[in-house]
Amino acid sequence: MIPRNLTCRLVFDSILCLGVTVAGLTTSGFCQQQVGQQQVGQRQAIQQGNQQGNVGNAAAAQEGVPNPAASGGSAPAAATPSAPVAPFPPLDARLQNYLEQVLTAWEQATADIERFRCNFARWEYDPANGPANTHYTWSRGVLRYMKPDKGLFRVDDYLFYKGMEAGQPKYEAIEGRFGDYWVCDGKSIHVYERTEKVVNRYDLPPEMQGVGIYQSPLPFLFGVKGKEVLERYWVRPVPPENGSQTEVWLEAYPKNQADAVNYQKVLVVLDAQERLPKVLVVFLPNYSPQNPQRTIFEFTDREKNWTLVDRLNELNLFKEEFIPAKPPKDWKVIVTPIQSQGNADTSRVASPNAAGTPEVKR
Repeated sequence: MIPRNLTCRLVFDSILCLGVTVAGLTTSGFCQQQVGQQQVGQRQAIQQGNQQGNVGNAAAAQEGVPNPAASGGSAPAAATPSAPVAPFPPLDARLQNYLEQVLTAWEQATADIERFRCNFARWEYDPANGPANTHYTWSRGVLRYMKPDKGLFRVDDYLFYKGMEAGQPKYEAIEGRFGDYWVCDGKSIHVYERTEKVVNRYDLPPEMQGVGIYQSPLPFLFGVKGKEVLERYWVRPVPPENGSQTEVWLEAYPKNQADAVNYQKVLVVLDAQERLPKVLVVFLPNYSPQNPQRTIFEFTDREKNWTLVDRLNELNLFKEEFIPAKPPKDWKVIVTPIQSQGNADTSRVASPNAAGTPEVKR
């Protein structure tokens, strides 16, 4: 099986969210300077641990569809003993129709993406590492994607909770502690361990090449297919807790065990105009109001595709520089072949080659 820490990297902490660390700055101060008061309010609402689900009116209104989520819309639950049970009652016809139209608009928006880049911030919460509603790490970095299957996720700054100071949480960098850094070149996933100067390269089997980045635990940013999302997740629209009219909120619960071992549910906040994620909240498997383990990603400076002039300027160098796949010459590379196990379209489970001996390159 792909190591869980690699899976988590592909998700939102290490990926999407989606995602998603600066010496001497507290996170609250940084956010007030960088994201503006409305986004701070939104993040604070989410940080309390979203229990309800909620979707904004704006995107649907843009498509000429009123948002029924704000007024409810769940039909009575129908028990189906022989089938997996959704964690919420079935959606009524209005809400189901609204959800399908949102997913269609989202799919159309991602289908248009040839190249994408953004910055991200990430907040991690775990009562075992700090106060329940105070993040114990904060990080920021860059996220890049090139159609159809290349991606980069790199944490550039990484701060850790160091107690309270003057009534405010204090955060500091730790020498030698680097955030996550991975690259997918379509054929392999390269995980950079910057402290040891080691790259763990996981070679994908043929059936995962070209589509692996879509089938990873971060399908919410690139190559979204509405039908596949509904096959993989129970999804419902929920009204935004911050009352925003420019966002669409969706809750997604994993149907497959391979996803469920990594997270209990995901809250996706779509920008109603761009129809692309601006926030992802990953609720960890043991999340509860008493144990609010979760990770929040916020994506800013989002930019997709480029002008013709940009394309000409990047010609010949683009693939190597935008999504670099080669580590520095003095780094060691450890190669582990991955082979699929079972039906990749349904289980999305992968495991190391039975031979089990990684190849080491220098």
